[in-house]
Amino acid sequence: MPIPVYITGPAGSGKTFKLLEIAAERAQTALLYPHQHVLAMTFMHGARRRLESSIGSHNLCSKIPFTVCTIDSFALSLVNRWRSALGIEFPVLPAPAGCEKSFERHSRSHLTFEDIANHATQLLKKSTVARIVGSSYPLVIIDEFQDCTEQRLELVKALSEECQLILAADPFQLLQSNTTSCPAAEWIETFESAKGLEHHQLTEPHRFSANLGIFAAARAVRDNVPLQEPTITVHCGPASPAAWWMMERLLLGWYGPRWSGNTAIISPSGGGVIDDVLQAMSEHAVKRGCKPICWARQSTSEEEQAALQSALGVTRNHLDEDDWHLPAEPVSTHASEIIDNAQRFVELRGLRRIPKYLIAAMVERSVHTARSQSRSHSRFVVTTIHGAKNREFDNVIVVWSYRIPPDRGLQRRLLYNAISRAKINCVVFDTRKKSVVINDPIIGLLNCVKPIFHVKPKSAKSKSTTLSTTAIIPKK
Repeated sequence: MPIPVYITGPAGSGKTFKLLEIAAERAQTALLYPHQHVLAMTFMHGARRRLESSIGSHNLCSKIPFTVCTIDSFALSLVNRWRSALGIEFPVLPAPAGCEKSFERHSRSHLTFEDIANHATQLLKKSTVARIVGSSYPLVIIDEFQDCTEQRLELVKALSEECQLILAADPFQLLQSNTTSCPAAEWIETFESAKGLEHHQLTEPHRFSANLGIFAAARAVRDNVPLQEPTITVHCGPASPAAWWMMERLLLGWYGPRWSGNTAIISPSGGGVIDDVLQAMSEHAVKRGCKPICWARQSTSEEEQAALQSALGVTRNHLDEDDWHLPAEPVSTHASEIIDNAQRFVELRGLRRIPKYLIAAMVERSVHTARSQSRSHSRFVVTTIHGAKNREFDNVIVVWSYRIPPDRGLQRRLLYNAISRAKINCVVFDTRKKSVVINDPIIGLLNCVKPIFHVKPKSAKSKSTTLSTTAIIPKK
């Protein structure tokens, strides 16, 4: 059994770069035949796209044959290739989200992702399948390995029997709320205790060369040690002043150079105070004769599916056998494509009706495919912390509201991930009451809580409101 290579380090320390550097070196001796590839995997599609881009821009890796995919898609291809060995008659498709049982329909087997990963693990435990996979992919690299839990971790363990694994992980960036530990890191520790693990621990900043203060702030949150000198600012105040501050930095530039590059507003949740901030920002821009910023609001796949299913008159119920009828109101282009696919599907299979479950399933599959292939190029983005994971932005505005989980450890991981997305500028807005913000043990780690507006005491010579070093006062 080959001993894995393990790379750890905080966000921005260059784990992916080190991962590809080692992969390029090992590939010279591991890939001996034309059919062999390096298998590169991640858990999420966002990480997969970033890894794919890193491979393409790497001088050595761009010349090496790579197969890049998610762990779930690799498991699905494995199950479909050897489904007869599992006693599965029909080709396998992922079951709808929320479906707890596998089922067969229209000459297709619908399995949950957990079942697919479980079947793939069983296949890899068969000597014939393991040798074929090991021969095809002698070298396997996995980025963001900390996200592998439960059955997907079992699949990776099975791969390790025949393949050389190179793993990059940061256990602190595991954002699951139902666990206080990192199962992937615990598995790796079994090798470390046996003193057989090649462990590369990165500590120096790699990504944050433009602003080392961001790296210092992120490290303070990560280590739970307050900053001695403030590096990024935390403003407390309601939505409207926060919106004015953002508009001034992005559109006006009255009190300093305007922010250039792409900008993301990141928050723990996607609604609530974010809606208030965006509305106020638009109103401030119109009052000052500016064109409002067009923000790309990035919803979750569940929200996108719910909107499409509502427009098409269905729910997520995969057991709904009722007849589906064309909606009376016009629908979007995306919804029209789903309707065309459904009509083509029933015609090819000689069905006389379109059941609602078929539309619901096609909505889910269409959204999943679109999100796995799409790349966002918007300059102004609004997203959640989970949605921003594995991405980078020149400027980051963190909106830290009352909608945060009560778990202090998870709060630190969320704030850390939000701050570490920034490369040049980062500011945190906390919309809670000032007394709450000042005494908050997580926000207090940044050691720089200040109100958005600062008014100097009135003097005999001047009664005007002035601008502090960190706050912006709107011009009259």
